[in-house]
Amino acid sequence: MDSLAGNRRALGISYYMMGMIFYAINKKDSALLSLKKSIPISKSIRNLPNMIKTHELMAKIYEEKNQLITINVSLKKSKRIQRQFFNLEEHGQISRNRFPVYELPQRKNNTVS
Repeated sequence: MDSLAGNRRALGISYYMMGMIFYAINKKDSALLSLKKSIPISKSIRNLPNMIKTHELMAKIYEEKNQLITINVSLKKSKRIQRQFFNLEEHGQISRNRFPVYELPQRKNNTVS
């Protein structure tokens, strides 16, 4: 699938993962920059699962930055893409198990007692 899209799918996912890493180390502006680079790439090849995750992470970051209007925009886009994705899935045009999940492992709380 990546070769058909000129490996753009992997690039879009890489920008998303880079955004997750920046978010994990509390570099929110860098995370947003990476996530914003992921969106047009994923949109051009219709990588809906990556677009959903990207918009949801952006909304989470905007929430932490207290940018309420931007949260609403990101969540609306995420919900619209989810409906589109589930409609395609429901009509048998795509299969959910075709899309791997890219997640960072959860950090353990390393507090000193």
